Amino acid sequence: MLTPEQKADGWIEHDGGECPVRGLVGIDVIIRAGIRGTVLPQAIGWIWSEPASPLGQIIAYRKPEPTP
Repeated sequence: MLTPEQKADGWIEHDGGECPVRGLVGIDVIIRAGIRGTVLPQAIGWIWSEPASPLGQIIAYRKPEPTP
């Protein structure tokens, strides 16, 4: 569950299923183990719904800020 601060910072909860982001764009993710990182959705599509370990499940994401 995200904190109000995380939600205000643009994080969106993800509770399983397919990757909600399309295209070749890096997105920020939080996995259940508490690790944050930036990934390409296509590179880790399998982790969105059925990870090898429950700790590897993506629980939140946010789209990057557009670049000028």
